[in-house]
Amino acid sequence: MAASYSTTYYAKTAVRIHSSPSTSSTTLGIAYPGQKLIGNGLTTTGSHYPMVYIRDTATGVSGWVASDYLR
Repeated sequence: MAASYSTTYYAKTAVRIHSSPSTSSTTLGIAYPGQKLIGNGLTTTGSHYPMVYIRDTATGVSGWVASDYLR
């Protein structure tokens, strides 16, 4: 079953897209200020920052982003 992406976010600043919900995990890409990201509802508070699972609409990259950098 494919993930359903329905929540729209925008990057407040340049933010790294991570492979797992940790800021020390591998960086898969970077979302730039104003870039549209779509979340699928997965969130976690297990790292230093609350993280949201997103798909970057410009590049198609999916991964975890610190929610503090989203609006």
